[in-house]
Amino acid sequence: MSGSSQDLDPDSTTDVEFVRDTEEELIKECEEIWKDMEECQNKLSLNGTETLTNSNAQLSLLIMQVKCLTAELSQWYKETPQITPLTDDVLLTLGKEEKNTQARTTQLITLHEILEILMNRLFDVPHDPYIKISDSFWPPYIELLLRNGIALRHPEDPTQIRLEAFHQ
Repeated sequence: MSGSSQDLDPDSTTDVEFVRDTEEELIKECEEIWKDMEECQNKLSLNGTETLTNSNAQLSLLIMQVKCLTAELSQWYKETPQITPLTDDVLLTLGKEEKNTQARTTQLITLHEILEILMNRLFDVPHDPYIKISDSFWPPYIELLLRNGIALRHPEDPTQIRLEAFHQ
């Protein structure tokens, strides 16, 4: 046994102590950094709870919107558009998608007819004056009626509209 204790290199015990000291120093540094992070987190959470005046709140909202829009713009600049390959199959599919919209547009009804349907529904069924928007309604006509307050959307079903009750 005494021979094995003499075999230990005196430098190896100092290496172990050096490793322990270094490890303790690293742990202390990590704990200090962790405390700094906690302090920063506390400051950030307190900043979010500050009460702002209306003008300051509006200003901060506008600044946040500018930042969001700037980030979105930079993202759009980074994106490259994908070009559709003009193979025979693609051209054929695009051509078919084009006759269907053209074929459908021949079945559109006039603004006068839409208004007539809305008025008839309002007077015939006053307890349920909504009509379902069909494909025969030209979307710009529907948008025109809605934007000018002539028609209103159903509060629960956006595919239904009714005439504003001007007669009341």
